[in-house]
Amino acid sequence: MENSKPLITTVIPTFRRPRLLRRAIKSVLAQTYPNFRLCIYDNASGDETAEIVAELAKADPRIRYHCQPENIGAFNNWNFGMRQVDTQFFSFLSDDDVLLPNFYKTALEGFEQHHDAMFSATGTVVMNEDGYVLANAILCWKAGYYANPERLVTMLRNFPPPLGWTGVVYRKEVIELVIGEGIPKVFEDHYFNLRIAALSPFVITHDAGAILLSHNSSYTIQNYYELYMVPILEDFISYILKDERIEDNIREISRRIILNFIINTSFLVGLNAIAHNNYLGTERAYSVLIKYGLINHKAIILSLLLRIGKSIPLVRYPLNLLYKARRKFIEYNNRGLQIKYRNLAKFLRCE
Repeated sequence: MENSKPLITTVIPTFRRPRLLRRAIKSVLAQTYPNFRLCIYDNASGDETAEIVAELAKADPRIRYHCQPENIGAFNNWNFGMRQVDTQFFSFLSDDDVLLPNFYKTALEGFEQHHDAMFSATGTVVMNEDGYVLANAILCWKAGYYANPERLVTMLRNFPPPLGWTGVVYRKEVIELVIGEGIPKVFEDHYFNLRIAALSPFVITHDAGAILLSHNSSYTIQNYYELYMVPILEDFISYILKDERIEDNIREISRRIILNFIINTSFLVGLNAIAHNNYLGTERAYSVLIKYGLINHKAIILSLLLRIGKSIPLVRYPLNLLYKARRKFIEYNNRGLQIKYRNLAKFLRCE
């Protein structure tokens, strides 16, 4: 019987994106796997969000709506929604992203094959608002089951891009696994999955299950020059060093991989900041290198370019040309992704 199948909770936190929220909700309602509950947590938007959800809920009783009495911040709204989950499985969906019709069906097949997996990840196709395909992070992985302690190292070596929570279904047990010792300092998808992978098996499939929309108002784009991943990864280093459930060799390898990523990312962000005439961003990147005592060639190059850029602003133009050439090279390499996934752009027009 259909009702005997596992019930999944879809958690959608939202704030003042009613048009995009409508699209996200409809993508959930279009699932080929019907046994789910859709819970929307409105962070006191104060706009037409409530009316749009009410309109859709009239036609589908699986929709539930909660509006916070005041804005409690994105972190707390996500955390609030997660703590309400009382079903065997759940997933997160940002209000500007989209699920593909077979997402739940595909993810649950992973759990059926591997009963101790704590999450089942499908492919998340990253697109811009024009439907141009930017990436599919899951292709960095070998499809299959990750059970041995090396799973954390594997995840970090695929960093970036790591697995986000768009396109992932979780067992309810991961909530206690991640926040059992208290709410973490950060509540972010990459960090969330790293915490799970440090202690539990998971399963990967290459089948596309969701679309993540990349746009100028997204958190990642707005905070690129702020090196937003650095404090998140620093917190994760602190976590793995004190958690005795993680093997010593895994801790040390993971720590080295993370530090190397922080160094390389800081250097590249610093260069990009100079190219965009954002010297404050370069100074922040340089300060990260200095923080770790890294007076090496990367820090020296960044320091010299920063000084030259301030006194001779034209220096940013050759850097800009290099970044434009890099983007063209990435676009050229992405042509296979365009052919494979461009037909999915139609789901971005579903409103």
